[in-house]
Amino acid sequence: MFLQSLLRNPEQLHRAPLQPKTVDQLLAEVQTPLNAIRRHLIRRYLMRWCQNAVGYRENTKSVKMKHHHQVREAVWHIAQLMAGETAQTDDDDNKGQKREGNLPAPLIPDAELFFFLKTNEALELMRGAERGTAPCLRAPSYLAKAKLRRRLFPQMDALRFDEFIKGFRMAPRVRKVF
Repeated sequence: MFLQSLLRNPEQLHRAPLQPKTVDQLLAEVQTPLNAIRRHLIRRYLMRWCQNAVGYRENTKSVKMKHHHQVREAVWHIAQLMAGETAQTDDDDNKGQKREGNLPAPLIPDAELFFFLKTNEALELMRGAERGTAPCLRAPSYLAKAKLRRRLFPQMDALRFDEFIKGFRMAPRVRKVF
């Protein structure tokens, strides 16, 4: 999001960074009349608590984004394994080399098709591979449905709905006949 806004407004890169205000400057900007005790309590306790809360929030966002990235990498790895694509290993001696040997037959034709399978369909394909059934007998209807979902995805993604809907009718804003 931040990078997208920078790409829209590249002059933001050349701005001078904002200088943080001191606690006394912030208290001077408060328009509510405060007595000395309240100013002291705000300065001593509330501001420190608020600054810590902001730090915790930013730290939580950072951890959440890191976890989200790791989940994405794991799901892509599973998709590549199901498609029979060779995964790169992190070992120094095998860096950049592809795996060889007795690889099982791929469960899906390409890795992107994995994202159009429902969870139960992907699990059923994996269970079929565990049982050792032939690749052609591993639920071809699941693959046909996933290919259909992939073909229909651009049309479904183009639909736009109102943010707030009243009643039971959910019709897209732009009516298109496919």
